[in-house]
This record gives sequence, structure tokens and C-alpha cells, in this order.
Amino acid sequence: MSSPFQGRGTLFFSGGSSGWTESYYLIGPDYSTCLTQLAAIAAARKAILQLDCSIVHAFVSNIYVRGDSFPTNSANGVGTWPTSPAFMPLDYAIQMTWTGGVYSRNKTFLRGFPIEMQTDGAYLPTSPYATAVSNYELEIVTNCYIRQLVPNPTPPPAMIYQFVAVLGGSPRFGLARRKTGRPFGLPRGRLIAP
Repeated sequence: MSSPFQGRGTLFFSGGSSGWTESYYLIGPDYSTCLTQLAAIAAARKAILQLDCSIVHAFVSNIYVRGDSFPTNSANGVGTWPTSPAFMPLDYAIQMTWTGGVYSRNKTFLRGFPIEMQTDGAYLPTSPYATAVSNYELEIVTNCYIRQLVPNPTPPPAMIYQFVAVLGGSPRFGLARRKTGRPFGLPRGRLIAP
């Protein structure tokens, strides 16, 4: 019996001495389509990424198959936002909130953005940068699902995941403060009391 297919693309970023990941649930029916979609998302993501940050690795996997991954080099490359002297510290991110169906709790934290796109912790982009973020949003709407935890109509289990088309996204006015954790977004682990 063959496994169902739900592609997830993961982008690995590097900025200074730190790294982080971003994952996207892709609408493609197979690996090759998902690799093309991930490359399109990466191109739009690089357009809002400061020049000193880069995508260093990317792959697509089927969430229903343990341990598989198909890497692609077509997503790799440095940020292409041309006019910024530096990027904002990586603990700060533009929080994109995605809407799908009646839910809007899905978030992506966009790190490595140009430092001049914020003022006193608020996201205040220039008009060209806002256009580039809109182009990134369009790629997500075109190529991605969002994953939502919803009640199961026929339990058990009580809750199940469903994948819903992205209807739109919006950046939050205030910057999100979120630790990058270990390199490439690995869990930080629990604090153990002495």
C-alpha cells in the first residue's frame, strides 16, 4: 500500500554565526512539483532577505514517509534586498499571520530582514519593500497549505490535522521577539532546575 503524499519544503538560512529554518506545506502532488514550488518561494523570500543572509540548503519531504528528503540547489543563494547596510538581530522577526478557512492562527517568522524596515520595534517598511513582501505572500497563497489542528468528527483521536489552502497573509505591525534556539531552529530543550 502506498503512502499518501503531503509535501513539506524546508529552507535553511544562515545569517552571521546563526541559522534558522522555515517550513512550508506545499500543494504539489509529487516531489518534482513541490521542488519547483519551493524554489519559487525561496526566490520571493530572498527578495526580502538582507544581503548578508542566505539560504544555504533546501529540501522537500513527504510528511507521511519517515526519513525521506529530496534536496534542491535551485533554492540556494544570498539575500537580494539591495540597499540595506545590515539585518535586524535574528531574535527579531516580521510575523506573518496566514489565514485559511476561518482560522488565522498560523504564523511564519521572517528573520534576516533589513534593519531600516523597522523603527523602535515596529515594522514600518518602505513602499518597495512592502511590494516585495506582497510578492512573497502571493507565492505562499499560490503554492502552500497551512496545517490546522481541528476537532475530529469521528474520534479517536480527539484532534486531527487538516491542510487548508492559504487565502492571504498579513505582517504584524509590532515585531515578534522570538529566540532562534539552537542552529537551524532545533529545539532548545527544557530548563532543568538545579
